Amino acid sequence: MKSPLPSAASLLSLASANMAEAAKLETKAESVHEQSLERQIGAAIVALNKSPAEAIREWQASQGKLTPIELRQAVRNRLKIRADNKAIDAMFASLDTNHSGALDAAQIQAAVKRFSKATKDANKEAEQLKEAASLLRPVAEQAKIAGEAVALIELRTGAGGDSEPECETAEAPPSLKQRVVLTVLEAGLSSDKLMSMWDKDRKGTMTSKQLIQALRDLKVQAMDAEIAELHSELAATTNASQGAPLSTKLVVRHLLDLAKAEGVRNKEREGELKRMRKDARQLIRELEEAQLKCAGALVVDLAAAQVGLESKDVHPSADSATGSEHSSPLSSPGGTIQSSARKPQPGQAAPLW
Repeated sequence: MKSPLPSAASLLSLASANMAEAAKLETKAESVHEQSLERQIGAAIVALNKSPAEAIREWQASQGKLTPIELRQAVRNRLKIRADNKAIDAMFASLDTNHSGALDAAQIQAAVKRFSKATKDANKEAEQLKEAASLLRPVAEQAKIAGEAVALIELRTGAGGDSEPECETAEAPPSLKQRVVLTVLEAGLSSDKLMSMWDKDRKGTMTSKQLIQALRDLKVQAMDAEIAELHSELAATTNASQGAPLSTKLVVRHLLDLAKAEGVRNKEREGELKRMRKDARQLIRELEEAQLKCAGALVVDLAAAQVGLESKDVHPSADSATGSEHSSPLSSPGGTIQSSARKPQPGQAAPLW
């Protein structure tokens, strides 16, 4: 038995959520160079088209030494970075491992490595975030296409994507004649059956009173105005004279012709709905494949990033000295990428809703 189609609302909600998450990742990718003072310095040096070693040489009043004042002036005046003395001095203190009050050649070289590494890490993180966003967008687009397909089915059926249509049109309630035709069609009544029900006196005619009884026989309820309108329509269709009884045989033939035509339309609608459901299921399969690809790729990136974090040399930074923390969203247990795509269990599709 086929599983029911997800609702259009759930698919469109999935599309919206993935698109929003992709936009969030792209925005975060643009700000990774601002997440620590080292990263800001590294990005500013790159913007000057210089290497960290070249930049630091220009900061020194005397070669081989770099003082806290020189570092402050370089950060604010040369690199145009808005940073307070506390943050700059904390970074300086983390580099001044012998507490001499000035960075020597070896410590300056350590600073060069730190700024270079900060830039490299920021670039890598930005690339990972953009790649994650590029994987989420196709999922969002596929969910939107599938949602729109299911929405058309729901519009046709007036209910869920797997429900059958309740009536031919949802814009207006069916007329009395349409209700009679649908009743005849659904009951599968033949010409002989209707004649035996409506021509019990064998006269072959149907008065207004007998028309009311015919409707009762079919268990079709109607207002007096509707019955009068139906009588007029049947009189015109069967060429009955004004005020004369209707021909029962012609009334039966007319209603059966309408029922036959309605049956053909129902089959056409059912066939079209079947094709629409088949197409929708294919779109949903493609969506599931896109989700699996996205989830798998993000999990691989997460694992690679975690290995890199465990193997790298960790240097104290100005962020840690000031009590703030910085971590890649790929390495954080609650990070953006890890939380946006859960790895499916073997044999399971990525969740749709």
